[in-house]
Parts: sequence; structure tokens; C-alpha cells
Amino acid sequence: MDAHTFRQRYRWLAWSNREGSDEILIRQALLRPQVRCLADAIAAFGLERVHAAWREIESTDESRRVARVVRRTLDLLVEDPHYGERVRYCRHVVGLSSAQGTEGYVVNLDDWLPEARRMLLLTPEYKHQPDRLTDAAITEDFFAAFTFCPICGTQLDWTEPVVRFELPPTAHERLDRLRLWSSVAVLATYPLAEVRARSLENLGRWKERGSWGRAYQEWFEIVTTASDRDLIAFMTGVDEDSIRLRQSMPYPRMIGDERRKRLHTLAENHDVDALAVSVFEDPQAALYWLEQPNEALGGRVPLEMLDEEEDGAARVKAALNAIATGGVV
Repeated sequence: MDAHTFRQRYRWLAWSNREGSDEILIRQALLRPQVRCLADAIAAFGLERVHAAWREIESTDESRRVARVVRRTLDLLVEDPHYGERVRYCRHVVGLSSAQGTEGYVVNLDDWLPEARRMLLLTPEYKHQPDRLTDAAITEDFFAAFTFCPICGTQLDWTEPVVRFELPPTAHERLDRLRLWSSVAVLATYPLAEVRARSLENLGRWKERGSWGRAYQEWFEIVTTASDRDLIAFMTGVDEDSIRLRQSMPYPRMIGDERRKRLHTLAENHDVDALAVSVFEDPQAALYWLEQPNEALGGRVPLEMLDEEEDGAARVKAALNAIATGGVV
């Protein structure tokens, strides 16, 4: 594994900044810790470089949530460079996914959490402080410490297929997913010229009212000078700048309340959100599918099913998995 191969395989780490430095890629790999990705980063850039990148960001707010996962994973990879190259698929790991550019299987945490909780309560770290064992802590610790299914004991293969453990999204992350889906909906509905014009209209009105700040100034410069490609990247990117700017996006009312309500439901259904994007490999294509009547779902609109049917999310995920495995849905 060399740096070029790593950049090609994990281009999702900085897709809105594809010319970014190696340090940016290493940092993003650390902030979204996956065993295979970190192992490849060490092979491509060297252990010392990866450790140096972690030392630079270890005390930042954004790294706090994944700190335990990163430390334990790096320790395990130092002790055993082939950690994660073993074993086989487990029936409790469900949902074929290519999210974040890597094909693999997503762990069904609803199945895992009760048994993982029972096992971790036997460890010294939690035995006498069970209140510390939140769902997020269970996910992080199991991700970092174990290579087997807590239900059946099957060894899990991190490489073929890659098993991707998902940390439960925070309220802040769910809110940004709503903003991101709103941006995608705007792009799918209006030409970019109108997005620019409506944004400038809003920015001008806010400036007249005295509601002005750094983010609005940045949006003004983006809307007036950025290329179409860069504008789309800022509206739909997953990098730090795009997430920060979406908190003050100048096109908030370009989609109706009913559509926004459905997008909110999508953002809250993290499994459907991630699976749809991974299957179609493009948020706009994913949203188009989610908003169209589907014969395999009895002519229902997938996005409406999430909010109106008790088993709606399960049926939509089944349809998406059928597409991922070669079905026509």
C-alpha cells in the first residue's frame, strides 16, 4: 500500500477537497476510525506519521468522541499488523453497504447492544461503574476491543467484507444531515443560477437587518465568485468547512415545510440515510429514488413510508439491500 493507492481507495475521506494533503487524509481517517482504513494508512504513510497526526488532533473537540476507539485500534495494529485480516461473515452483521467508499457489512446495533452490554459489564472497567456503560460507550469499546460477534461468537473479518461499526449519530450530526439533505433537495429542484440569486437576495436582506457575521460573508463570496462545482461542494460536502457553513446556509426556505418534514424523518433514520447514499453513491440520486413511487413497495413513496408506516424503515432498507445485491427495485 502506497500513498497513491491509499488516496484512490479512500477518496471519500476528503471528497470535496480531493487535492488535499496526505495529512488531511490521515486526519480524516483518524476521525472516522475503521480498522482496515487505519491499517492501510499506517502501511501507506508509516506508523510514526499516523501517530504524529493523532497527537496533533487528540485534544480537539472533534476527536474526543472517537479517542478511545483510535487509541485502542492503533495499539492493536502496533501489536499485530495483521489484526483484522481474519475470519468470516456473521449472520448478525446485516446490510450490504458501500458507504464512505468501502464495501462491507453494517452491524445491526439493535441486535448487538444487549449482549455487548452484558459482556462488557463483566470487565473491570465497567463492573463497578455500570452507569458509565452508555450505548455510545458500548459501541466504541466493542469496536476497539473485540473481533467477534457478541451474540454467536463468530470471528469478524475486517477486510473481505469490511465490517463497519457505526457510532450512534449525535443530535448535532442528525441536524447537519437534515441541512445536508435540504441542500441536496434544493440542488435537485432548482438550477444553480436560481440558487445563487435566491441566496444573494436572502443575504442582502439579512445584512440590511444587521444580521451579519463571518459565515454570511463567506457565503456571499462563495455565491458570487465560486464555480458551480465548488458551490455544490460547499452545499453538500462532509468536510469541516462545509458542515460549519451549512449552519448558516442562505437558502433555508427554498423547499416547502412538508418536504422538509420528510427530510427530517430521513435524517433521524440514520440506517436508511447511510444505506441510500451508499447504494446510489450520490445523494441526489438517492433522494430521487426515495421521493419516487416504487412498485416493489406497493407503489408507495419510500420517504413517506418512513413517517407513515410502523415497518416503513425496514421495508425501505430491504428494497435498498435488494438493489445493492443486484436486484432491480
